[in-house]
Amino acid sequence: MDGNFIVKPADPSVHQQVTFYTKVSAYGGATDFFGPFQLNIGCDPLSVSVTDNVAFSNSGEAKLVGDSVESVYTYAHPVST
Repeated sequence: MDGNFIVKPADPSVHQQVTFYTKVSAYGGATDFFGPFQLNIGCDPLSVSVTDNVAFSNSGEAKLVGDSVESVYTYAHPVST
């Protein structure tokens, strides 16, 4: 073995946090554990921040499907960093 290992989640489509440890074995039989390590999968609030676009307006009149599109506004997508 070359000593390089990759930690992969069983299901990468699920938002979750996985905690794991590594076990190191030396020649002669000595072992030690390192960790805990955490692998954040999906949109982690520590790494992604979503806020309303400054151009977003939530005021106006309610519209139903099929109503006139007069006086509607353009949806401004949120901003992510």
